[in-house]
Amino acid sequence: SALFFILLSKKSNFAKCSDLKKQFPEEMDNMMIYQADNPESKRFNIKTYPSIIVMDHDGIILHIKGSVSTKDEIVEPVSEVLSE
Repeated sequence: SALFFILLSKKSNFAKCSDLKKQFPEEMDNMMIYQADNPESKRFNIKTYPSIIVMDHDGIILHIKGSVSTKDEIVEPVSEVLSE
């Protein structure tokens, strides 16, 4: 099933995702970025920013909430989901 990414953030710094872009270029092409004040972001009912959501057509399969200390806190769980 097709996965796509939605990053919801109050900031525009997505440098921690560069490793994912290298590992999964096709999947990352489907990434959509929404700022917290974008009306489209309301449909995801997110209360914690920044958030990374990985979805398929059935719904949310991974949600990383809030700021993370290291890029591994993003790369490892997202890589695991994409490798399935």
